[in-house]
Amino acid sequence: MGFESVTFYRSDDTGMPSESVDGLFFTNDLKIHARCVLSHVTVHMEVFLGYALTHMVQPPDYEIVSCNLSSLLMNIIDTHAELPRPWPVGKYELRLFINDKLLLKAPFKIVEPPSEIL
Repeated sequence: MGFESVTFYRSDDTGMPSESVDGLFFTNDLKIHARCVLSHVTVHMEVFLGYALTHMVQPPDYEIVSCNLSSLLMNIIDTHAELPRPWPVGKYELRLFINDKLLLKAPFKIVEPPSEIL
């Protein structure tokens, strides 16, 4: 089993996915979205998605948010993560496990926004 693509999206004013981004978010993007497209339709799978801050020493690979899903049939997984405060600046990964096997690590960064969009 493999995957075809991962696309990250910034939220619009209503919190829905809007503009696709190339793995770069701003600290004031409180809600971030991702779409994972698997290489084929999968039946009866257990999915674990985790967003992890990867550049920390202690605790290593600090998990920010995660969820478990069960599915009878799927090949597209839409997910989002949000914090009630600005995201910490850093390097992150979206990790996708299917049936307890790591299928994907998709890196992304969160940086301070340029001053003109504050």
